[in-house]
Amino acid sequence: VYDVSTEQLGTFDLVFVGSLLLHLRDPVLALERLRAVCHDRLQVVDCVDPMLDRFGRWFSGARFQAGDGRMEWLVPNRRCLGQMVEAAGYVDVSVGRRFTIPFRATRGGVAHASVTARNPSALAD
Repeated sequence: VYDVSTEQLGTFDLVFVGSLLLHLRDPVLALERLRAVCHDRLQVVDCVDPMLDRFGRWFSGARFQAGDGRMEWLVPNRRCLGQMVEAAGYVDVSVGRRFTIPFRATRGGVAHASVTARNPSALAD
């Protein structure tokens, strides 16, 4: 995802990123690079840490867990996920409500949130 280019893929009206950012060492860089192929809208659906939301709606943070044997680098709260998209240069960022994707075989699930945004170059068209 860090090497994505319009020469390889062209451009898309909608770029969907699903449960990917938590596995990347530099998720903001990945979002920046995806702007090259994103003609208009970005939709991110990724894991979030609901415990971090308990600090208040204005708190932005992430749980760093690289090196503990898991496949995730960091898990942000909802506000932080939205700010990551903004930091990558997108505009009109909107963070949706938290929802749970259930496990198949056991009870429980993984908290996720959805973020929608626009590539600012689309606004100039």
